[in-house]
Amino acid sequence: MCYLCSITKCAHRTRFAKAARVEDFSSRDLFSPERERTTILLSAFINFVKFTEQYCDSFLKDLRERSDALIIQRDDAAEQLKEIQERIDEIK
Repeated sequence: MCYLCSITKCAHRTRFAKAARVEDFSSRDLFSPERERTTILLSAFINFVKFTEQYCDSFLKDLRERSDALIIQRDDAAEQLKEIQERIDEIK
């Protein structure tokens, strides 16, 4: 494994740990795990994932629906603009 890939993966794990409110996560937790500490970390990660699934899914669903509606509006506006441009070209 290349050194850059290793650093990138470690950075992702650290960001995930901070998102799960584990501020003191380090590479030692991976390379020299302690039973009690590992249990605490896994519990924090599982709780974070459950929280995210429970509260963020409805938010993301609503966001996707609004995004889809905006895309439809944009496509309709683009079609109207094309029709108006064609009429202008006919008049010229």
